[in-house]
Amino acid sequence: MRNDESLILNLNDKINVIKALYEREKSLKNVLKGQEKKLQQQINVQKGAIEKLQKEVNVLQMAVAFKGEGTDSHQAKLKINKIVREIDKCVALLNH
Repeated sequence: MRNDESLILNLNDKINVIKALYEREKSLKNVLKGQEKKLQQQINVQKGAIEKLQKEVNVLQMAVAFKGEGTDSHQAKLKINKIVREIDKCVALLNH
């Protein structure tokens, strides 16, 4: 009988250890999910900043092209054509 009780106590101890490990991993998973969410938000903010900066770069490049410093009128024409094509695409989307 003593041997059976010892086995049961040993099994209960192992089950408790496994439960504790499970709870620790579950808690860690929740922490990591929170960190992932924060990082995803930071990524979205950075993507927005990149898009804003890219637009600023395009505007500055266009300003330089129109000013004629270091570039020729051909580059300015290319920029204008690109803008016109983008506007045409927008108008076409609005018409659908």
